[in-house]
Amino acid sequence: MQHNWRELFNYNPDTGELFWKINRRARKVKGKRAGHNNITGYVHIKYKEKLYKAHRIAYELYHNETIPDGMHIDHINRQRDDNRIDNLRCVTPSENFFNKGGLHIYQVPSKKGGSWKAVFRGTYLGQRKTKEEALKLVENYRKKCEI
Repeated sequence: MQHNWRELFNYNPDTGELFWKINRRARKVKGKRAGHNNITGYVHIKYKEKLYKAHRIAYELYHNETIPDGMHIDHINRQRDDNRIDNLRCVTPSENFFNKGGLHIYQVPSKKGGSWKAVFRGTYLGQRKTKEEALKLVENYRKKCEI
């Protein structure tokens, strides 16, 4: 970890909230919820005159490891202030782009196992028998559109 977050915060993985373990100035009071929502919707925490994204701190605290260089922490439900551990995953930048930009691959229910519907940025691309085939459909579409 870049910092020893365990010395600074307690993390509740069920609510996604971080709480100060230390007293530092008036705003950083032991037991008080850490961070604030900024204009982008993310929860930011100021520590030693630098802003940190709470979801990155939460991920590192819970997994007790540093996020690898170049990797992103994705909010699965796309709600930037929902830092519950079940909503956070470590992904590549392109995987994060898919979740941000509107890639939707979901199974269409049926009695025989269903099929996978592919939608990218509001454009219906079709249905395939497997999730992998649906993802390939989206990847081909992205290459064609040079996205």
